[in-house]
Amino acid sequence: MIVKKIKQYKFLFEELVKRDFKKKYKRTVLGMAWSVLSPLMSLLVMRLVFTQFFGRNMEHYTTYLFCGNLIFSYFSESTSQGMQSLVGNASIFSKVNVPKYLFLFSKNVQTLINFGLTMVVFVLFCFLDGITFTWKVIFLVFPVVCLVLFNIGVGLILSALFVFFRDVQYLWSVFTQLLMYMSAIFYTIDSYPQTDDTKSFSPQPNVSVHPLLPKDRH
Repeated sequence: MIVKKIKQYKFLFEELVKRDFKKKYKRTVLGMAWSVLSPLMSLLVMRLVFTQFFGRNMEHYTTYLFCGNLIFSYFSESTSQGMQSLVGNASIFSKVNVPKYLFLFSKNVQTLINFGLTMVVFVLFCFLDGITFTWKVIFLVFPVVCLVLFNIGVGLILSALFVFFRDVQYLWSVFTQLLMYMSAIFYTIDSYPQTDDTKSFSPQPNVSVHPLLPKDRH
């Protein structure tokens, strides 16, 4: 049913994705290059701050940071933009009868493209850091697909709540910041004893890719 609707409104959907890209990088000198530069600059800051505390005894710590920051940035950007998809496009669907979830999907497609561009840089970064991929990399498809579906689901809930309660955007901002510090982005779960308390890390969507981090060439 949803796929049929997307095909029916294919032109509108494509135009929404293009519009989101143009709007995001409007009046910027570097344009789409910020899709790559933004996570790299965040990575640099995190490396300067956390290396002395968590990365002293860990090989390829910068690559590990890049991996975690890449996943978390995609999750945060996708859900935050999805939350405002209905309110931001109210002037359109209030005049034209179109499925409202198209606006949310367009936001997710745009953030997924950004994620893909940054993933290419991450692969190059791995090779520069002396890391290669094994055949197990194909298993990355499953957690990424799960994350995409999870982002869409969270976005649907947040966008509906945001229509009635604008406070949601501030609460969600605080929650994502808390999630970043609670998740194994700049430290590893192995740093803690394997008790029932540490098992609370595993359900977090932005941690699932870390065990699949490529192996050292040596």
